Amino acid sequence: MARAMLAFTLFRMTDYAATNATAAQRAEIEKAIDRAIALDPRNYFIRTVKAITLYELAGDIAAAREQAQEALKGNANFVPAKALVAIADIQSGDVEDGVRRLQEAITASPEDASDLRHRRELALGHWLAGRTDEALRIAGKLWREHSYMKRNALVLAALLAASGDLDTARREIEEARRQTPGLTLDTARLPRFADAAALDKFKTLLRDAGL
Repeated sequence: MARAMLAFTLFRMTDYAATNATAAQRAEIEKAIDRAIALDPRNYFIRTVKAITLYELAGDIAAAREQAQEALKGNANFVPAKALVAIADIQSGDVEDGVRRLQEAITASPEDASDLRHRRELALGHWLAGRTDEALRIAGKLWREHSYMKRNALVLAALLAASGDLDTARREIEEARRQTPGLTLDTARLPRFADAAALDKFKTLLRDAGL
């Protein structure tokens, strides 16, 4: 369990940044969580941390969903695992049901350690469903309340651009680049999308916003 907590803590440190985790950071996280699974393969918390790292660091949405499902075998009510399954389903095309189940998970445990990530994914789910106004409302509130999670500024800027508010989007990107030197479209910590067209559209929105 200690190794899983180490992996999760290391992941959380990277999750606040606007730029990608380094190869060394990813390797350290992966080593810790894989060792934890080898020691205790049935532990639902460990499986959930593995699912989160697969999703966020490797972008392997299918494998992340499998790990989250394994976690739910150990604890069917574990909110982070339920949320990860919902997120993976959103990205795999089951958008409406995934959004509904993700909202239920957020409501069930609003103080969860992954709540900020869950709410970011909820905003993206609404955007994928064509509800840009709702996506922007969630992303805007998330950024106003938790501006220390720098990567969320990129989500807000993209959604502002999607809504047609390019002036505000460009101001957000300008400030993000000021706070994170070296921030470019290539170095940015972008959301994960199973659909290549959705990722391309998101990148285009960030380009329009000045990234």
